[in-house]
Amino acid sequence: MTFYDKIEKLTKDNGLTAKQVTQDLHISKNSFTYWKKNGNIPKGDILEALAKYFNCSIDYLVGKTDIKKEPTAQNEQSVSEELQKLIDASSSLSDDETQKVLEYVEFLKSQRK
Repeated sequence: MTFYDKIEKLTKDNGLTAKQVTQDLHISKNSFTYWKKNGNIPKGDILEALAKYFNCSIDYLVGKTDIKKEPTAQNEQSVSEELQKLIDASSSLSDDETQKVLEYVEFLKSQRK
């Protein structure tokens, strides 16, 4: 997948248009066309801005990896904070209420399949 293909896919996946992206990032209106026709990859700050805008890595955009975003300590911390909130909220529940919460969690997990 080319750089342009990835930008186009990210744009569509996020329900955006090329015009919206160029306006939001204050880049040339013709950027998408240029990337498509010439197969070019923008330099430095534009590439960084695109990665930040689409919440993905630069390596993903330029084709070095198929993983959009590598896990970071910050991402792991966010999960820990969410789990801590759940633990804190459940600490005052009775045994019966805790059992119901666990059953509901299992139900939610079963709905993913």
